[in-house]
Amino acid sequence: MPWLTSKSQGFVRGTSDKCVFHNSKTGVTLLLYVDDLLIDGDEDQVQAFLNAINGRFHCKPAEWLSSENPIDHLGMNLMMDENRIYISMASYIDKILDALDAQDIEPQTLPIKEHITDDEEVDPSTANWCRSVMGCTGWLANTARPDVKYTHSRISRHLAKPNKGMYKACEHLLGYLKAHKYLCIYQELNAQHLPSIATQAGWMFYCDSDFAGNPERNNKRRSQSGYISLQGSACIMYGSKASSCEFSTHDIAVTAHPKLKDAHADTSSGASEIYATGNCVNDLLHLSYVMDEMGTPLPEPIELRLDNTTAEAFMNNSCERSKLKHIDTRQYWVEELRDQELIVPEHYPTEDNLADFFTKILPPPTFKKFRDQFMIPYAPGTEFEDAQDK
Repeated sequence: MPWLTSKSQGFVRGTSDKCVFHNSKTGVTLLLYVDDLLIDGDEDQVQAFLNAINGRFHCKPAEWLSSENPIDHLGMNLMMDENRIYISMASYIDKILDALDAQDIEPQTLPIKEHITDDEEVDPSTANWCRSVMGCTGWLANTARPDVKYTHSRISRHLAKPNKGMYKACEHLLGYLKAHKYLCIYQELNAQHLPSIATQAGWMFYCDSDFAGNPERNNKRRSQSGYISLQGSACIMYGSKASSCEFSTHDIAVTAHPKLKDAHADTSSGASEIYATGNCVNDLLHLSYVMDEMGTPLPEPIELRLDNTTAEAFMNNSCERSKLKHIDTRQYWVEELRDQELIVPEHYPTEDNLADFFTKILPPPTFKKFRDQFMIPYAPGTEFEDAQDK
């Protein structure tokens, strides 16, 4: 670390993400994970850095991403062709199917298709298998498979007491991954291929909440919030979780009362949308800090796409306070962000709100419509077919 940030090398370490190192003079950005480096920048500048680090440390030969040379980075397969760069988790999925003895599992069209309502406990061996499934698929859900993020959030709520419904849902999730292991997040290399809906230098931000749509007993009718950020065709950040949690910077619970430390149900769909928006805004701010540290700041103001008029009115300060008197006043900080022209709400139809993908169980056509906007199947020389739901 001291060598990277020394005067001779000129890298500045991120404070919001300690894995980020950026050199503003050369334009080189490093993402460091233990002893693995992912390096981005002009080829000549990257090579100059490689010469320097090889002169100081004993390093393995660098691998350059190209159409002929895919790279395995922390279980993620980075690939490219003449049009796109892809991140695939196909090889990792094969490994977990082998580890979980699930190679013969039936393929599925959806990662989750029904609520987990069978609460009958399973034997210890089956319970451990379910926990292993959640552990293995957690890496997928949090890295390059946003299509299973919502499913992982739903199933993992049964970890403390695995049941037959959880076991069935785990099998279904693995069947989906088997059928769609080649799905990738990707980025277009040619600007003319970027989606026509791209705005703000290609950035798009969506937020949504599903009001009390999960009837499972252990959920206690909490709403599900979700969000997604895209840059061009690339899914950069996404999330799906029950109701609300905590501010990452102030250790303040975003709930209806300070003494309610855990997420809880709300009697108002508008309130659940406001809480979801507050949490989304918090994560967007963190993303903006990280992007600044990488030398690629987000556009300002950030246009956050919502489909709930109450949340929009709340952010715009155009509704009566008396109708929202039960909302925690600490949520009003989002108005300050609006006033400083950092984040502004933009109404977007529900049928086009990508965040809907992270808040509820969707029918196959809707699920596929959303998923296909930021994921495509790719593996050189492979033909793809969607599995039929069993």
